[in-house]
Amino acid sequence: MLILHEDNGYRGCFFTEVKRKRVAELHYVWSGSERIIIDHLVIRDHSALKDYAKHLVQEAVNFAEENHLGIVALCPVTFRIMRSVPAYQAYLA
Repeated sequence: MLILHEDNGYRGCFFTEVKRKRVAELHYVWSGSERIIIDHLVIRDHSALKDYAKHLVQEAVNFAEENHLGIVALCPVTFRIMRSVPAYQAYLA
């Protein structure tokens, strides 16, 4: 699954597309220069809800790791996924 990323310095989004239409998005806002706040998850293709959510969260964690960031997970689905994977817990701020 190809996950794309947009960031304008204030807000960002990890997303995936099918036939040029976004089917899943994970939105965040910057909180200073050391953390992001994941505030919203949108899944338009409910047949693969868990797969999309897991892949998007994994990409957000990879982004946090590469950029030495913490993650505040306000989105309940994101928070549950991050709490369930021990390796992700280190990034929860």
